[in-house]
Amino acid sequence: MPWDKTEGSRPQKGRYRVQAEYALWGTNGARPPVGPVAPGVFRMSVPRIKHHVAGKPVDLMLGLMGVMEGLILDPFMGSGTVGVACM
Repeated sequence: MPWDKTEGSRPQKGRYRVQAEYALWGTNGARPPVGPVAPGVFRMSVPRIKHHVAGKPVDLMLGLMGVMEGLILDPFMGSGTVGVACM
């Protein structure tokens, strides 16, 4: 799932803007074709105040988890944005 960080992402002179990040999700087995449909791209700005160098917006995590149900595993936790979104 691509996250378009908008034109507000930090520019680097003489280079392309680092404007996108990608999230990977997987399941343990087949999923039935039921439930909500999430967008193919999430477009939102990088948070101005971050508690971790790679901090993500809580609203982004909520959107990414929109099609998930059950246990959520966040092996890299960082500042805990996924945990906040789960609560």
